[in-house]
This record gives sequence, C-alpha cells and structure tokens, in this order.
Amino acid sequence: YDSLCPQQCEVDCKVNLPDDLNFPFQEVRYLHWLKFSLDELPPDFEPNKLTDLRLPYSKIKRVWKATQKAPWLKWVDLSFSTRLTDLSALSKATDLQRLNLEGCTSLSTLPREMKNMKRLVFMNLRGCVMLSSLPPKLDLISLKTL
Repeated sequence: YDSLCPQQCEVDCKVNLPDDLNFPFQEVRYLHWLKFSLDELPPDFEPNKLTDLRLPYSKIKRVWKATQKAPWLKWVDLSFSTRLTDLSALSKATDLQRLNLEGCTSLSTLPREMKNMKRLVFMNLRGCVMLSSLPPKLDLISLKTL
C-alpha cells in the first residue's frame, strides 16, 4: 500500500484490518501506509526482506512488540506519528540509513542500541518535543544530517 497526502488531508475511506489478517509479511520489501491505524505491526510480520518502512501520520505506538532482525532495512519514516513512544524494536536494524521521526511528539527516549546504527546518515527529530536528550555514547559515525 502506498499513498501520498499533505499533512492537513482528511481520509475519506478507512481500511479495517481483521484480527486474523493473512498476508505473506515475510515477503514484503516496501511498506508505505499513510495513517496506519494499529498500535504496532502484526506480530507475525517478519521484516527479513523489508528495505523501506513508511508509516507517516500513523497511530502506531511502537513498531513491533519485540525486537526484530531487519537486515535489509534502510529507510524508516514514522513522521507525525504522535502516539509513538517506543523505538526499541528497531535496535537490530543496524543497516538503517535514514530515520524520519519528525513530529513524533510523544517520543521521549531513543534506544541506547542506536549506537550500533553505524550506517545512519540522516535522522530527523524536528518537533520531538518530549525528547530532551540523546542516548549516551551515541557514536553515529556516518551521520551527516541531524
């Protein structure tokens, strides 16, 4: 699913996801879903092939309940997901290059494991008003834009 919409847009239709949604999540490479309505991605979502995760303006509180290996994940966009409070599930995404958290107004901490994201080039924290500090010893050697 992929959609584009300006910040002020209203959604005319809603997608209702059943509790037992059957979908080959382990094959997903790109997941672009504007205003994703669940608190987290389904527990059977295995991001083994996922390279691009974009859930802007979503109601997500955390990406997954548990930390997931995401060996190919390069781009994460959770911008304006105002309920997001926990990023720890992304701590094993060591190949991550771009992380957009703009407008995540409930996010108060970043996981210490972010120090392992040595390939992170871009991180947008604009508007993360609850975030008062970065984790100690955060050595993001590739970071060019903060």
